[in-house]
Amino acid sequence: NMAQGSRRSVFIKNNIFYDTRTSGGAVAIYVETADAQPTEVDYNIYYTTNPALEVVDDVINGWMTFSAWQGLGWEPHGSFIDPLYKTSSYNIGTSTFLNDLRLQAGSPAINSGVNLFPMFTTDKNGINRPQGPFWDKGAFKFQKMPAGPGNLLLKK
Repeated sequence: NMAQGSRRSVFIKNNIFYDTRTSGGAVAIYVETADAQPTEVDYNIYYTTNPALEVVDDVINGWMTFSAWQGLGWEPHGSFIDPLYKTSSYNIGTSTFLNDLRLQAGSPAINSGVNLFPMFTTDKNGINRPQGPFWDKGAFKFQKMPAGPGNLLLKK
């Protein structure tokens, strides 16, 4: 929510906006007044289980789907795609804490972000960012599970 009188440089990048509701507005970005337009919104992932839901409420243009928002020139590198969280089936509510919002292998959020260094140097768990030339979108840096020994033999 970008409130009235908050005219500053506002950059919204590398986020994942995720909503599992099947009706109502699934607002990811709400622009309250004309002078609260963000400076740049790009490299974000949007996802709802109902793609017909609006993800942006802009005081100038009204409620919009992701494709309508992109049609106005926002999010040239953004996407509407399932980010493949490890677990997101608990939705919003009293069981929200059971969700595991780390990325699964194969997630479109892996290595698809823009460099936000030096403003951000770690993820939510304190893992250094970036690791390599590309950034992951979302709060958590994808961590590969270490490979186990290939010739492990268990005996009784």
